[in-house]
Amino acid sequence: MSSNNVFPLNMKSLHNVVIRSEHVNESHLWHFRYGHLNYNGLQQLKQKNMVSGLPSIQNQTGICEGCVYEKMHRFSFTKTTWRTNTPLELIHADICGPIWTPSISNNRYFLLFVDDYSRMIWIYLLDKKSEAFSILFFNSKLL
Repeated sequence: MSSNNVFPLNMKSLHNVVIRSEHVNESHLWHFRYGHLNYNGLQQLKQKNMVSGLPSIQNQTGICEGCVYEKMHRFSFTKTTWRTNTPLELIHADICGPIWTPSISNNRYFLLFVDDYSRMIWIYLLDKKSEAFSILFFNSKLL
């Protein structure tokens, strides 16, 4: 290592090594650079001299994976009209962690219960994720 913390590369020992190179289509590269702008838009930028240094762009027949993902959409979840009629009829549970900053008692997980009817919340701090089973089935304070 040199004095400025840079590792020197000795090219004398690499005289018989083949370095891999890949040909990148410039039209595809500019398509990436302009945030997946379509090729007709890139051609218009070139024709109107709006970008200096832009090469002539040819239409591509291949499929850009990024463009395919951008055009996908997801339907939203259907809204449910069913709600519980009594407390504790339906309880939602979630376990979270590990949390980077532990609690005062050095717990890094928590177990959360939410009653669907009253929206009352119970939170239990856990040292290990495996403690959730004992709280769920053996804790009389839950109900």
